[in-house]
Amino acid sequence: MPKDKLSLGLLLPTSAHKGTPKFSKILEMASIAEEAGFGSLWVGDSILRARIEALMTLAAVASKTERVKLGTATLLLPIRSPVLVAQMVATLDHASGGRVVLGVAPGGEDAMSEFEACGVPFEHRGKRMDEAIEVLRMLWTKDNVNFDGEFYSLSNVTLDPKPIQKPCPEIWVGGASKRTLKRVAELADGWLPFDLPPEEYEENWVRISELAKERGRDLSEIHPSVYLYSNLKPEGGSAEAGEDFYLGGMHESTLSTHGRKQTYTTPNELLEKLDRYVQIGVKTVILRFAARDPMGQLKACVKNILPSL
Repeated sequence: MPKDKLSLGLLLPTSAHKGTPKFSKILEMASIAEEAGFGSLWVGDSILRARIEALMTLAAVASKTERVKLGTATLLLPIRSPVLVAQMVATLDHASGGRVVLGVAPGGEDAMSEFEACGVPFEHRGKRMDEAIEVLRMLWTKDNVNFDGEFYSLSNVTLDPKPIQKPCPEIWVGGASKRTLKRVAELADGWLPFDLPPEEYEENWVRISELAKERGRDLSEIHPSVYLYSNLKPEGGSAEAGEDFYLGGMHESTLSTHGRKQTYTTPNELLEKLDRYVQIGVKTVILRFAARDPMGQLKACVKNILPSL
C-alpha cells in the first residue's frame, strides 16, 4: 500500500469516562501521532453528553502541533449559529496556520435533547445545515454578505479576519443516508461516513459520483474519507467478554458502536481493511480506538500499522 495513497487520521479521545478527560493525555497523543506520521487529528462533538468542546480542543491541539490537519468528526452544525461557527473556524485556521477541515453532520435521533436544550428545532435540521454551509462559505470569502434564507438572514455582514486557507477551509459532510449522498454531491468538499463497510462505501461512492455528474461537478472535488472504530489486539477474536472495549461516557455500552457488535482487530486484519478502502479510492481513514487505553492503542498502531502504509 503506497504511502501517498492513504492518509491516516486519529480521533482524539475527548469523551469522558467517570469524570473529566485527561487533557494532558489528549495533547500528548496529538504530539505522538504527528511525530509518527498521522496526517490528521480529529475530535467528535456533542453538547450535553460527556465530551469536551470540539473547536476549543482543536485550538489547544493546534498549539502543540505543526503539520497535521485538524478536523471535526463531526460538528453538529445546525445546532449552532453559522455566523459564530464561521468566526470560530476562521480563528482556528489562523491559530493552526491553515490546517482546519470542518466535518459537519445534522445529527441523529440521539441528539434530539441537545437541540431542545439549545433552543433549536430538531425538525428540518438537514435543510438548516445546508443553509448554514452556504452562509459559512459566503462569510469566509466575501464582504458585505446578504443572505435571505428559510432559517438564516444576514444583511451587510462582514467577517474579518477571514480564514488563512483560500478560498476557505474544506467542509466534509458525514453520514450515508440518501439525502446525505445528495448533499455530498451538491455541497461538500469531502464525504465522511461513519463505520461504513467497504462494500457499502463503494456502492454509495458510485451513487455520489452519479449525483455529482448530474450537478456538473467533477468527482475530484470531493475528498473520500471514512471514520472507523478499531480495537487492536494481536490475536483478534470476539468482543463478547471484552471489558476493555470502550467508546466514552456518551455510550452506555462498552461492547457496541451504534448497535453494532464489535470484534477485536489484528494488525493484519486492519491493514487488509485499509487496503480495501484504498482500492475503492478512499484517501483518508480516521481511526477511533474503541478501548479504555487509547494511548496503548496508538502506540500499537504506530508500531504495527504505520510502517506498512
